[in-house]
Amino acid sequence: NRCEQENNEIINIDDLECVVYDEAGVLKNVNALCNYVINNENCVDNKINLEDNDVNIVNLTDIISNHDTLSIRNLNDISSNNYDVNDYVVHEKVDSNDNTLTDHSQTSEEKNYFSETEPKKRKKIAEPKEWDRNKAKILRMKGSAYLGYRRENPKNTKKILHDVMRESRKMGATCNSPTCRRWKNRHCNTISENEREQMFNEFWKEMNWESKKMFVCSTVDILETKQKTVKGTNSRRGSSFFYFLRINGKKVPVCQSMYLSTLGLKKSEVRYWIQNYKSTNLPTIKCNSFIDDDENNEEDNAIKEDRPIVKKSFQKIVTLQRFFDSLPTLPSHYCRKTSKKLFLQTDVKSWRQLYNMYIEKCNNDSEEPVSRHTFDREKKGHNIDIYIPKKDRCDTCTSFENNHVKNELYEKHLKRKESTRNEKQKDKDAAKQEMCHTICCDLMAVQCVPNIRASSAYYKLKLTAHNFTVYNLATHDAMAYWFDESECSMSASVFASCLVDYLCQLLDQSMRTIIVYSDGCGYQNRNSILSNALLHLSVDKKVTIIQKYLEKGHTQMECDSAHSTIERSYKNIDVYLPSQYSIHTIAARKFPKPYPSRLLDHTFFKDFSIAEMMVYKSIRPGHRPGNPTVNELRWIQYEPTGLIYYKINFEDDLQLLPTRPKHVTKFNSFPKLYESRPTIPKDKWTDLQSLKAFMPSDTHAFYDNLICEDESKRTLKRQQAAEKKNESQKNQEDFSFFPSVT
Repeated sequence: NRCEQENNEIINIDDLECVVYDEAGVLKNVNALCNYVINNENCVDNKINLEDNDVNIVNLTDIISNHDTLSIRNLNDISSNNYDVNDYVVHEKVDSNDNTLTDHSQTSEEKNYFSETEPKKRKKIAEPKEWDRNKAKILRMKGSAYLGYRRENPKNTKKILHDVMRESRKMGATCNSPTCRRWKNRHCNTISENEREQMFNEFWKEMNWESKKMFVCSTVDILETKQKTVKGTNSRRGSSFFYFLRINGKKVPVCQSMYLSTLGLKKSEVRYWIQNYKSTNLPTIKCNSFIDDDENNEEDNAIKEDRPIVKKSFQKIVTLQRFFDSLPTLPSHYCRKTSKKLFLQTDVKSWRQLYNMYIEKCNNDSEEPVSRHTFDREKKGHNIDIYIPKKDRCDTCTSFENNHVKNELYEKHLKRKESTRNEKQKDKDAAKQEMCHTICCDLMAVQCVPNIRASSAYYKLKLTAHNFTVYNLATHDAMAYWFDESECSMSASVFASCLVDYLCQLLDQSMRTIIVYSDGCGYQNRNSILSNALLHLSVDKKVTIIQKYLEKGHTQMECDSAHSTIERSYKNIDVYLPSQYSIHTIAARKFPKPYPSRLLDHTFFKDFSIAEMMVYKSIRPGHRPGNPTVNELRWIQYEPTGLIYYKINFEDDLQLLPTRPKHVTKFNSFPKLYESRPTIPKDKWTDLQSLKAFMPSDTHAFYDNLICEDESKRTLKRQQAAEKKNESQKNQEDFSFFPSVT
């Protein structure tokens, strides 16, 4: 159960991570093994080089306690490609006392390799730059180390292996030849090391192969020999090479050794390029390197290797790009987390129909359309799609496709959808002309606190955090109000407090009519509490406020884009506190400016549900059977006179709300909604305390200060279930005393 190192120190077996056996299954070279394992040197999952002996490693992490854990990425590639293992090892040590993780890696990229790496996503378009072969070509062109190819059998060319590590290009030593010092036409000693290094980096890091060959051909002069030493026969030497290096735009003559060492080239490479230039007067292009050149560059295309050149009409592609950009698109409403596609708002049913629309547009503009193949290839780069996810589909539209909704109701539904969109676009244009303020508001999907990726957290109760976002359609500004259940509940006064606060800030900038677009959620946007709050604000500020509601099933708004941007900002990031959501919101967008965010506490909210302060007890247009209900309202207008007008359809005329208003003397003087911080269920508080083991210690104070209820709901439910069970058993026993009826 122990082994000795070379310095005769005793090592417990708990400190060992692996045991090495040879092919016969015998433990081999224990002392040397201990040195390697304890020092974490050259330890690989599959192989380890130990005194030039190839041995296998048996992992004992399932048996030995977890004191030292070793995480290695790409083990098979590292062992087979002879990479330096120390560059890929991430060492982590777990303290058994407080279960805190101590990271010993040198870079954050290695630390987050396993947790932050996203799975590879399949795409329908090829990316040659991401191919391993082309990556190796680019590295070779830039003079970096790369993984090369070799033939498994030199006599057989059928099987090629990609497992040979090629070294990077290096600049050689400067020329110190006494001969060069004596010659007047060689100035090797006048070039400094900094100038040589700068020339070397420019040659390999900033030039492609064609540029390199042009540089070599322009810095090597070929002159015929001045005198013949052999008479009567043809001499093999027909010319002489003179080498130059460009220093500050001037050609400095140097020797061949200085030239090759400065550029990191071989003599054979330079000879091959020069000989090809001498015969064709062009630099050679016989090279298999992958070069990312501009396809529209005629000079580069003229010297490329013999391959078919595909000529594209640049104007056709530009026209097609403009057509795709002109299509109205929206992100997914409910699938933003799993999909980044943009979906068309038009009634296009197929790509064929869209292509016909493109051809029709080209014919109207007297332009030549591209082929269907080019159309399909170019549309993949725009990340658009036609078919809307099932989660985003309207219930009425889906029911109509299955013949469960009458045609008349469906046509009315489409008419309301189109009228709502037209009305919204009209108000948006008016806001851009500074005729009014047009905003939209919506509640973001529920977020959990803490949001951590520990497996145990999946089964625990967590706090729910909410983001009520208000978006200005004219300026594209958005305000995010973050709050969690430890500060308030999901009541109408909570949303009214947020909206009234934003409208007050908006009116301080300019006193104009305010138009608010939202969905028809009852407790959030369409209720008497919010209506009375907006009416009080209208009377106090002496400004008209209008609420307009979108059609059910078609409530996509600009708020959705803000929510999508915010969600991406903390994707794959652990969130321990509600304040972190507010911080990520501010950092989510940079242009045109960040989203302002505000973290609310219980002292922010006002109680707008007090009966003495409510001017209208109900906002229903009628009280008799058959009269319109609250859900049918499309337009609610609040006037400074204290009256409310409404519309059932946008095309209708304004009507006065038939409910008699109550006379209220004081406006906009509402008390606080909470006198103290609300409580959370005891079961949730208990689970949150257990989750502190997976969070940093500086975040524990927030969860320690949470106020919980006295009784547990889980225990109460168990007691109620047990009481019901006892009562049922007792009733059965009482029923058994009665004689059976025959």
